[in-house]
Amino acid sequence: SDMKSYLEHTVPDGFDPDEISWITPNLGVTDWEGAEEASLTGCYVINVAPELESVTSEYDNITIGFDDILWGLERQLDQCARHMRDKIEETPDIRIVVHCAMGMERSPLAIAWYLHKFEEMDLNSAYKKLADARPIVIDRRSWI
Repeated sequence: SDMKSYLEHTVPDGFDPDEISWITPNLGVTDWEGAEEASLTGCYVINVAPELESVTSEYDNITIGFDDILWGLERQLDQCARHMRDKIEETPDIRIVVHCAMGMERSPLAIAWYLHKFEEMDLNSAYKKLADARPIVIDRRSWI
């Protein structure tokens, strides 16, 4: 793959991880602090970091925890992707924001998986699209 390595990160000048990085018109990624802004601006908020539930529950519409990275992550990714697809089918102009702690690993993986499963995009292209919009993304396909 021609993907650059995201193992060592420095946040680019001017990049704020609290901002929502829009990957498609319907799908965005942010960190846990950006979830508040997403909620306040009418977005549907999905939390994939179950350890943050007590902190972000007033902003989250649903938590689909990516908490079993070794054995159950593909099932959890499928559940999250189906949920996003169903919401978009119900309300085509919905804006869905997925967050984890930093918006670097789990939430980008959720969006990449959605793009792969329902937008017929290979994972290399999905991660390139994510990294173009959110330069701190770390490719975590190895978790699947």
